[in-house]
Amino acid sequence: MLLDLFAGRKSVAVTFWLGFVTFGLILTGVLVLLRVLFFSATESTQAERIIIADISVRAFLVIYLVFLLRAVYRASSWQRHPNVWSWFAMGAVALGIMVQGWLLLPYVSSNMPASEAEVRADVFWLNRSLPQQLDNETQMLSVGLQGRDLVYEMSANVELSEDEIVGLQKKFENDLHNNHVLCRDMTSYFNGPVDNIVYTYVLRNLKHFEVRISKEECNDLLLGQN
Repeated sequence: MLLDLFAGRKSVAVTFWLGFVTFGLILTGVLVLLRVLFFSATESTQAERIIIADISVRAFLVIYLVFLLRAVYRASSWQRHPNVWSWFAMGAVALGIMVQGWLLLPYVSSNMPASEAEVRADVFWLNRSLPQQLDNETQMLSVGLQGRDLVYEMSANVELSEDEIVGLQKKFENDLHNNHVLCRDMTSYFNGPVDNIVYTYVLRNLKHFEVRISKEECNDLLLGQN
C-alpha cells in the first residue's frame, strides 16, 4: 500500500488524504505529546532526550513530505493535464515542507529568531504543566509574555525581613547574571519578541521582589564566555 502510494500509483486524492492529512495528524500528535513531556520534565537529561526525539521526528517529517510531494506529482502525472485538485495537493504538501523546515531551523541554529506566535505557543504548553515544585520552598506558578518581557511568576514558602529580602534578591540577581545556560537557551527568544527575562517572587508573608536579565546583558555574558 505505502509502496504504491510513494510510487505514485494511487490517486491524488488517496495520496493526499492518506499520506498528507492522516499521517500528518499522527505525527503532529506525536510532536504535541513530546512538547507536553518536555515542559513536565523534572531532570535536564530527560529534557535533552525529549529534545533529541523532537528534532528526529521533525527531521523525519520534512524528509517524508519531500517524498510525498514527489508521490503527489507522479500521481498527478498519470493525468495528461493535472487538474486544480492536483495543484492544490502539491501546493499543500510544499507548504508543509516549508513550514516544518522553518520550525526545524531553531534546533539547527539557536540564533534563528523565534516568532511571537512560537513564544506564545511555548508559554501555553509550559503553563499546562504548571504549577511545578522546583525545590522544597520554591514553586513556579505561571509564565507569560507581557509586552517584550517574558515573566515567570514564582512563589517561595519562606518569611523574610526586608534586609533578608534585599540579600536574597542580590544573590538571585548574581546567579541569573552568570547563567550561561539560560542565556544560550533564550537566544532565539532574544532575537525575536523578548527583551527581558523576569522572575517575580512572592513570599509566604506576601512580600515580593523581582530579578531580571536583559538580552544585552545575556549577549555580553555569552561574548565574555567566548
